[in-house]
Amino acid sequence: MNHSWTIPAVFSGMAILRMAAVRAKPRHSRDELLFGGSLAHRSLMIAASGACAVVVCARWSQSERWETAALLALSVALLIAFPPTIVLTATGIDRRLWWRKTNRIPWNDISSIQRNPVGDYTVYGQQQPPIFYSRYYVDATKFAFEVARRAKLKISDSQEPIRVAPR
Repeated sequence: MNHSWTIPAVFSGMAILRMAAVRAKPRHSRDELLFGGSLAHRSLMIAASGACAVVVCARWSQSERWETAALLALSVALLIAFPPTIVLTATGIDRRLWWRKTNRIPWNDISSIQRNPVGDYTVYGQQQPPIFYSRYYVDATKFAFEVARRAKLKISDSQEPIRVAPR
């Protein structure tokens, strides 16, 4: 079976997600500015996770145990990899995940903002874990501008190696 189309399809899908993220705008909620995955990004993650679960249910008795375990693990991994919501408030920046406690860095504790060569941003706090912002999330340029303005810092370019997955 010829699967030569899969790699171009994956890269095309990533390009479409990137275009959707660039065109999308952050949401406003009271005095908060919410950034994160675009609607297309979040929908794709949920649909892919759901598709894995449906395939497992449909082929439960006909498939091998390792196939079932692999699809269930993929379904859970897709849900865990769901893009976080990054919230800019009057007091600081929050990174919210549905399965983990909120990571919060107050504005006066931000020590640096770094952009890597491909356009991802990392916000470092003095005592808190860093907050990573991918170029595949909504309006990365506006995110960087808002964080730099509120923290009263400049964005520095880092030469760190490019990662496939965020921290």
